[in-house]
Amino acid sequence: MQTPPLSPEKLESETISFLRFPLMVAVVFIHTIFPPSEIALEHTPLFTGVYTLCAQIVARMAVPLFFLFSGYLFFRHIDTFTFDCYKSKLVKRSRTLLVPYLFWNAAILFFYFVVQQAGLSSGRYKPIIDYAPTEWLLAFWNMPTADGSTSAPIDYPLWFLRDLMVIVLLSPIVHAVVKRLHLYVLVPVVLLWICNCETGIQGLSTTVICFFSLGAYFALRRQHFVRIMQRLLPVALPLYIVMAIVELFSTGSSYVTYLHNTGILVGIVALVGLTARRLEQGRWKIRRRLSDSSFFLFAYHAIPLSLLIKICLNLLHPHTEAALIALYFIIPAIIVAAGVALYALLKKYLPTITALITGGR
Repeated sequence: MQTPPLSPEKLESETISFLRFPLMVAVVFIHTIFPPSEIALEHTPLFTGVYTLCAQIVARMAVPLFFLFSGYLFFRHIDTFTFDCYKSKLVKRSRTLLVPYLFWNAAILFFYFVVQQAGLSSGRYKPIIDYAPTEWLLAFWNMPTADGSTSAPIDYPLWFLRDLMVIVLLSPIVHAVVKRLHLYVLVPVVLLWICNCETGIQGLSTTVICFFSLGAYFALRRQHFVRIMQRLLPVALPLYIVMAIVELFSTGSSYVTYLHNTGILVGIVALVGLTARRLEQGRWKIRRRLSDSSFFLFAYHAIPLSLLIKICLNLLHPHTEAALIALYFIIPAIIVAAGVALYALLKKYLPTITALITGGR
């Protein structure tokens, strides 16, 4: 007997739930960076190709898609965006975003403090004990790096939460603009993102504006984006494969930025459409334990990943590209498996604390 098709709402919910974990794994792959100074090879064309395809092309769909999901879920079921509605949303997001954001950045600060006090640090960074009040604040917003530039809070993956919290604060503006202007404002915003035009404002990147607004558009217009992308799958999937291959062999070209960002848009359509189709066909199943662990994996992985990379490269000294490629897949696998296991243990024995530091997820 053929399984009846899922309702659009159910399909959207299951698609988002299913994709949370693989997209988070993709983020871990993005952050798996082997410093050239620690690689015992001068020329690594095969490894570079594998790394570029995985981390710089395919995995780059993850963050924009998370922002799109966030915008859609934030504005879903909203008819009138009143002040009470806005206040309710802020209260809820303070629990799901702000509290975990503060905890994990504070935890990383404490970790670095302990390491420095124990004399185990490289001495490359300023001792935390000597921080001025402004530097303490910057650690939770835009941590100065060794070269003097700034980019992210001290737990660097959490720049995503930082930008998300900013756009949530600005959600009345997003609602008003998207509700009234629809595609007349979204098309220019998407084009600006494709052209890599940035706002220059830390915490308000073009990426978050573009994809949070796209999610808001689908929600406010009552458009079932999963169904739309599912219908576009026959075109989007082969097109994305071709675009990814072309981009792989176009590194350094003047047009690669535009190709890359356009490829992300096409890839999102292909990934969401393919996931929805496989879920409806019953070929893919949601693993709740994996899906539920996604936020913990996101928040915890930066320091363990960095340490494991250093340990593996210093102990193993890979002398072949095959060894480098193997490590590139093994190291993230260990970090992901350890994160899932640690989350399961914490949820079992410290459920209240676990819920607090993961935003109730």
